[in-house]
Amino acid sequence: MIAVVFVLRLSRAAPAITAVQIPLQLGWNLVSLPVAPESTAIGDVLAPISGAYDIAYAYDAATPDDPWRRYNVAMPEFLNTLTDLTETIGFWLNITDTATLTVSGTVPVSSTIPLYPGWNLVGYPSLTTRPLTEALASVIGQVDLAYGYDAADPDTPWETYDVARPSFLNTLTEMRPGRGYWIRVTEACAWVVDGATPTPTVTPTDIPSPTATDTATAAATATVTPLPTATPTDTPSPTATDTATATVTPTDTPFPTATATDTPSPTTTNTPMPTATTTHTPTQTATHTIPPSPTVTATSTWTHTATPSPTRTQTPTATRTVTGTPGVISFVKHVLIASWVGAIDVQGVDMDRDGDLDVVACAYHQTDAIRWWENNGQGGFTAHTIANIPQHGVIDIVCVDLDKDGDLDVVAASASGSAQGLDAVLWYENNGSQSFTAHMVANADCPIWVGVGDLNGDSDLDIVVSAFDADTIYWCENDGQQNWTRRVLESDFSPQYVQGPLHGDIVDLDRDGDLDIIVAGQGNGNIMWWENNGTAVFTKRAIPTGFSSGSWSVRAADLDGDGHLDLLAHGVNGLFWMQNNGAQQFTSRAISAAYRSYYAAPTDPVDMDGDGDIDFVAGTFGPSGPCCSSSAEAVTWWENDGDGSFTGYLIARPFDGPWNVDGVDLDQDGDVDVLAAGDYSYEIAWWENTSIGP
Repeated sequence: MIAVVFVLRLSRAAPAITAVQIPLQLGWNLVSLPVAPESTAIGDVLAPISGAYDIAYAYDAATPDDPWRRYNVAMPEFLNTLTDLTETIGFWLNITDTATLTVSGTVPVSSTIPLYPGWNLVGYPSLTTRPLTEALASVIGQVDLAYGYDAADPDTPWETYDVARPSFLNTLTEMRPGRGYWIRVTEACAWVVDGATPTPTVTPTDIPSPTATDTATAAATATVTPLPTATPTDTPSPTATDTATATVTPTDTPFPTATATDTPSPTTTNTPMPTATTTHTPTQTATHTIPPSPTVTATSTWTHTATPSPTRTQTPTATRTVTGTPGVISFVKHVLIASWVGAIDVQGVDMDRDGDLDVVACAYHQTDAIRWWENNGQGGFTAHTIANIPQHGVIDIVCVDLDKDGDLDVVAASASGSAQGLDAVLWYENNGSQSFTAHMVANADCPIWVGVGDLNGDSDLDIVVSAFDADTIYWCENDGQQNWTRRVLESDFSPQYVQGPLHGDIVDLDRDGDLDIIVAGQGNGNIMWWENNGTAVFTKRAIPTGFSSGSWSVRAADLDGDGHLDLLAHGVNGLFWMQNNGAQQFTSRAISAAYRSYYAAPTDPVDMDGDGDIDFVAGTFGPSGPCCSSSAEAVTWWENDGDGSFTGYLIARPFDGPWNVDGVDLDQDGDVDVLAAGDYSYEIAWWENTSIGP
């Protein structure tokens, strides 16, 4: 576990123990501890309200690349990164049942809290309510914005202080015991807080009981803002100086954000992944929520209109035959599972090393987030669970022997889309008998794609991850023992859009003997690639696509047979490929503008018809939205004439939400079958190729 230290405490008062009560309301509360607790372990501090809260967040401004720390009671301990609560940090606390937090500890005489340039989420270690300018006297010259959150006022909970405004316009005028605060400073400085004991006369909002002499409280009520799909105007702007307001709506469970154009949370995660954290029923609305932060309001709903079956079928059943152009390739559909909500990625691999291909898949809305289906070699499959992640959220997987012990492990991107889930990259170690142990690789804001390869030439496998919400691409260096160092490859993928990088590929694009990195993304008119010098020193290159909306996925393959790797891309603008002239100069070639995909539907280059050139299979994914309707969702294959001209053939329509497809000879009869995961249909299915094999 990671112990998070936010502040340096200089001195505390006499050893006398004081008990302080902090009343809490349903929803999000922005809290701090007025006294130095006897134990700082988060479980000890919050023990008096055990069962009445589910999630806590803190923000460590000392680590701007990865500032958020989380504690989720449903998560295994090793996945929680917020482990300690001290009197000098502010923290968001989501309350599920009305409660009062009693904290016992010593009254600080004085505390020094280091503040870092930009936003800081801090506590107020004092038992005295003071005017804001008096409380911040030691740093008032460096503070330009400050926010408080009065959860007792759900209509207008945010209180603001802006040094550039006339004082009568500021609503944050004092600092109160038990409250946490966002403070933005223009330079590094040290805030000295006097922790003197308050006078007996108090207001009801400061102290819960008029007779109390040594208790400080902060009443808080928070509503939660749903967020599946944030837009560029919804995202935090660290340079804004406007007035913050909070538009908040109660819903399920959250992660830091709210309305405002001036941001006390420059790296707040706004998860634009359409997911659900509730049970799917026919025609239901599922929402995502995030905790309040004076940065952004983003409200949207996602509607799933599929009817999941309560029966999970483990044995594939032929359901219907779909035939493409007569005489080309015919397919028979088999269903591995028909009621796995949010099925999203699928691969055909020999997981148990018995000589036939099994199926490994993940689901975005399931606790049993990763499964594999064992192939008996005769068309029968048995399901096994690889990973149970409380509150779910796995969106991308790679099956690879990560620890080089001769069996296949699984690398997973868990993009929660809400505070109930997990934003992290994990790997599941196979013991050789298909029993898996989870290990943390790195935290990441909404990781959409993971790729694996030896980037630095040291013979072990590293990991690349696209963190959509952070607009950042990381690579995680493996020391050979599966200890990871997270390194930033790109921190501003979409300069005009706060979120962006999506699916990519790891491949030797320039044929110089090392692995390069290619990534497509939303809001970036270029496909980006990073040229590797062989030791993981990367040079960024842009490949203009001609489409301002960018693309959702990119794969490398020699599509015209000239020996150079071209790029195959898919997105809102349709299917297209980028022809490589051999010097990594690319020309955009249209394949089809009709087969647009609103969400990431990576293509899979594969020789479908056995004629020696590279065809590909693809899914078209887009609920009723700007690019296509649900009736347009389909699985297709595209025949290459050998020179890079493609003709499309239908495999299945409708097939709701084909997020990922894989062309693989699953029945080992010598031809290519097609696997697909249906996010809306809740299916993992495969289409048996009946035209080419014996």
